[in-house]
Amino acid sequence: MTKEEIGDQFFSDPDAFFSNFEKLGVDFSKIKLDLGRIMVKKRFGLSDQQIDAVEFVYWMSYFVETELKKMILFVEKGLGGRINMLEIALDKLHFGDKIGLVELYNDKGVSDDFIKMCRKMNDLRNHVAHGRFEKLEYAGLSLSGTKGQLKLFADIKNAAAKKDTLK
Repeated sequence: MTKEEIGDQFFSDPDAFFSNFEKLGVDFSKIKLDLGRIMVKKRFGLSDQQIDAVEFVYWMSYFVETELKKMILFVEKGLGGRINMLEIALDKLHFGDKIGLVELYNDKGVSDDFIKMCRKMNDLRNHVAHGRFEKLEYAGLSLSGTKGQLKLFADIKNAAAKKDTLK
């Protein structure tokens, strides 16, 4: 098969492509691809540093948003909320809406510092979503670099520690 024929088969019938190559002894589980990174980098001309910053912001956003969800569920469970229904509703809310809900819990021990850090993470996540990679900075440090990542991580961790009454 030529490269063109292989490409044609892959895009026209991926299942047949996999089957044919597995018959030839190809073990796809041993092939590590980073197609998302490669595709975006090539198509939009992103640098490795920009990709690193995007990945860091993604995982930190995931961390913060998951913490927000846990906090909301903790408080609402204490108020007699139906957790299954709450989880469904929370999954439909935007990051900023979850921050707003947690902000309502200030009387339950949520610090303003934690809310500020959540809003910062939301801003960073929006920069990623809208391709504003030059704005992936924190405290004057690039989030593609170790110092920027560590600074943001430490500030989020310290702000989160101040919300001890909510687990």
